[in-house]
Formats: sequence, C-alpha cells, structure tokens
Amino acid sequence: MKALDLVKIFFRSFFIQAAWNYERMQNIGFLYGIMPALKKIYPDKNQRFEVVKSHLEFFNTHPYMIGILMGMTVSLEEKTAKDEKASTSRNMIQVSKTNMAGPLAAIGDAFFWAVWRPFCALLVVFPVVIFFKGINNFVIWWLFFGFLIFYNSLNIYLRYYGVFMGYRLRERIIKNISRWNIQRIISTVRIAGFITVCIAAILYFIIDLSSMREKALAVLVFCAGTYLYRKGVSSTKLFYGLLFTVILVCLARI
Repeated sequence: MKALDLVKIFFRSFFIQAAWNYERMQNIGFLYGIMPALKKIYPDKNQRFEVVKSHLEFFNTHPYMIGILMGMTVSLEEKTAKDEKASTSRNMIQVSKTNMAGPLAAIGDAFFWAVWRPFCALLVVFPVVIFFKGINNFVIWWLFFGFLIFYNSLNIYLRYYGVFMGYRLRERIIKNISRWNIQRIISTVRIAGFITVCIAAILYFIIDLSSMREKALAVLVFCAGTYLYRKGVSSTKLFYGLLFTVILVCLARI
C-alpha cells in the first residue's frame, strides 16, 4: 500500500461517525474509511463483496483513535489477500479489530474527553479571567479559534500517525501503545491544569477583586469547593453548583 493510499484513509477517517447508527454504531464509517484500500487489495467484486460484509458488523471505538485501527485492518487485509487460509485470516482480522476497539476507546475517553479537552478550554479561559476588562469580541474570536487549533492539533496528529503506525506494526501495535504510559500523561496534564487554575485564581484575587467582601467571598467559594471535592462530589456537580451560585450572587447584587 502506497503512502498516498494511507493518506486517503486518514482524510476519510474524519467521517467515522457520519453514518453513526444505534444498531452497529460506526461500522459504515469504518468501512467508508478503508474502502479505497479494499478496492485495491481485492479487485474482484465478488471477493470484495464478502470482505465488505464482514466489516459491516458492529463496531465502536473512540473517533480520535480510529486511524490506528484503520491502518492495522488494511495491513491485515493485505496479508489475508496473499494467504491461502483466508477463512482463518478473516476471523483473525475481526478478532483483532474487536479486541483493540474497546481498549482504544477507553484510552481516548480517559485522555481526550476527561483531560485534554478541559485543559485546552482552561488555557482559553485563563486570559479571559485575568484580562477580563481588556477583552473584546475580536480577542474572543481569536481565543475561540485558538482553542480549536490547539485542541485538534493532537487529534489530527494521532489520526495521521495512527494510520501509518497501525499499518506498519499490525498486531504489534499493542506493545507500542503500552509504552505510551497513558496514566502518566494524564496525570501530567491534570497537574498542569491544576497549576493553571491556581495561577489564575491568585492573579484574579490580587488584580481584579478590589473590596474585602469580594476577596472573602472568593476564598469562601474556593474552600467550599475544595472541601466538597475531597468528600467525593464530582467536578461536574461542582461546576454547575458554582454557576448557580454566581447567578444568585449577581441577582442579589452582592
């Protein structure tokens, strides 16, 4: 498979959820992504028809991790096309794809949804909090596009690199992923986010809060949030609780 064919798979991977359905979820999007490669590997329509049917089974994983699975699957399909024991190889492809979809989904959810997205949003909110009085619509739009670029840079890189890595390593990709030390990366990003929050809180406390009443209220909210978090209250509930509190304070004109 030429590099250009893998690049086509990369671009098509962005449509992984375009035909998402409740019955088989991402199966159509996955097939669409690897279809140009299948046409090249299986020029005979009858043979390709059976392969296409096998890829229409239930499939679901994290959309940002899909490049790894697409690259691996195409590589295994090439191997299968040259293998005399096609039935055994066909079963191996389905098993490999299914067995990797779950763990990759877990990695993607734990990193991108739970850590990376909030961290990128935090970096955008940081200058708004610190320089609130100097923020205008032009700056807000720049921050908005900055968030999209910064957040999706990792997504795009992983999709592209994943296609080539999955194609090259096949089943050995599992050992490669295990070396990433995902938990350490997640912990590092969380610590960076915590430091950013602390810096923003300190600067906001020093610069923007003029009266003692405002400073006392900020300290009270921070202490209450820390206490509730240590007691097991989720960050989502704390966020909406803080939002509700801010609305009440604004309405009461405290």
